[in-house]
Amino acid sequence: MKNQIILCFVLLLTVTINAQYTIVDFEDDGKGKPDTNATAEWTGDPKLPEVAIVANPNPSGINTSANVVKFVETKGSNKGNSLQLAFNNSTAKTGHSFAGDNKVVKLMVYSENQTTFDILLEIGSGDTANFSQTKTVNTTQNTWTEVVFDFSAKNSKVNSDNYGKWNSQIRLHFNEGKKGEGDTYYVDNYVLTN
Repeated sequence: MKNQIILCFVLLLTVTINAQYTIVDFEDDGKGKPDTNATAEWTGDPKLPEVAIVANPNPSGINTSANVVKFVETKGSNKGNSLQLAFNNSTAKTGHSFAGDNKVVKLMVYSENQTTFDILLEIGSGDTANFSQTKTVNTTQNTWTEVVFDFSAKNSKVNSDNYGKWNSQIRLHFNEGKKGEGDTYYVDNYVLTN
């Protein structure tokens, strides 16, 4: 009996420590609505990037889910254009805040063309970014890679006054500041964790 209680405690502790909340996974969650509206940020771009929900190009390794978002950074697209995930009353999710313990964002990315690239993640509402952070990704082509963005208080670049603000837009800029090169990226499993 004592061993069973200890086992239950360890399992509960493991679940609590590793708690995460999925914001976007592009799978049908039974609500009849998509998790998010995935588009290019600047729809007036004459070289508008292509955005579509598609089948996972490599459902093995760390990402076995069926659906992902595909972002084709059209050759010559505006150097500030991005993949935008927007939440509103037509989506199953409405966005998120960092009011709780989960202040780390994890997402998976897959590149058909590049092995090294930057991702600027902007999280906010409208044109206002409450949080932003850039990560350099080094990966193998055609392989899913998990990218982690830490928005906890231990990160000195984070404005903790924004933790309680509601974030209804997520933008992923690939190689911010450079015109599109025709590269194709896939993104999946945007989760909050601690």
